[in-house]
Amino acid sequence: MTQLIHIRVGKELKKQMDKLIEEGYYSNQAEIARDGIRKVLQVYKEELRRGDRK
Repeated sequence: MTQLIHIRVGKELKKQMDKLIEEGYYSNQAEIARDGIRKVLQVYKEELRRGDRK
């Protein structure tokens, strides 16, 4: 089941997101957000595994 979240980003971040979409790296803004969240969670999980975070 998917959940809907809303986020606000500044003009510069939005411009950079639009550029990634324009250049074909991502299809849309939601895809960028999902990828970023996945990467943050992956880093956190790895830190927990190594014992860097408690």
